Amino acid sequence: MIHFDLSFGAAQKAADHVSKKFFLSAYETSDNAYWRRHGIRSGWQTLGGIVEYLPRFLAVTEDDDTPVYLFTLRAAPNLDLKRVTLKIKVRKSGEIHQQTITVDGLCRIPVRKALNGIPLKPKPSSTRGSKLGNVYIKLIEAVNGDGVDLVAGSKVADIFSPERMESPNHRFAKRWGQYWNIDEINLDKNNFKTHCYRQLVQSAGQLWRPLRGRRLIYSIMTGRLGLSLVFWSQNLFDAKGMRDSMSDVVSHQKSMKRDLAGKAAGLSNAPCSETAVSV
Repeated sequence: MIHFDLSFGAAQKAADHVSKKFFLSAYETSDNAYWRRHGIRSGWQTLGGIVEYLPRFLAVTEDDDTPVYLFTLRAAPNLDLKRVTLKIKVRKSGEIHQQTITVDGLCRIPVRKALNGIPLKPKPSSTRGSKLGNVYIKLIEAVNGDGVDLVAGSKVADIFSPERMESPNHRFAKRWGQYWNIDEINLDKNNFKTHCYRQLVQSAGQLWRPLRGRRLIYSIMTGRLGLSLVFWSQNLFDAKGMRDSMSDVVSHQKSMKRDLAGKAAGLSNAPCSETAVSV
């Protein structure tokens, strides 16, 4: 049994290593886009000036409708950490539950880790959100790029009462031990679906072309498997397709702002109407 567990663990690690080569860049690109748009600039708490965390736990509902709470952390300013280990504890009904979290490569980009080993249940609160009870957090190690443990010889811990935070309009997926926001991935797929509809279905209706065959092709290309194949064919390794789409959107937005600014300047410099009434 031990031999089987070791073999399975080694196979899983090898599979994760390979899948990261293919897919990690796309997940990073999508997640980074989320933080640029919805970055939380306030409310971060510090642990010894080494690590920062959010005292709000994001509730993500999975297939069985049981919420998984995500703990969000990042490195303190001017720090890039090779490895970080934390221990989180809660007391429920006189029993202590704890979970150890390890993050390899922590920088200023936040990372979300699932608290699967800790039972959390919201309590009604007069303030915004729901309280989840007292949580004890301790920083066990924080190894920098030089291999120095910044925690060695000191106790870095905190006690806080986190709030439950909902995010119904955003989608998250678990990959390689952490949760990633996949809004940008889904948006890219939906944009392709819209493009296919315009090219195959809408244009055929306008030109009086037969629709049956085109609708069949459309349904195949925009089905779950078809969308995945098209998306990953353009985004394996470096997420080039998604990065190009995001760059096009940014360029379009800048162009629109320039046009609006030009129109506003033209209106402000326009002469007063000759029909204006003098007082």
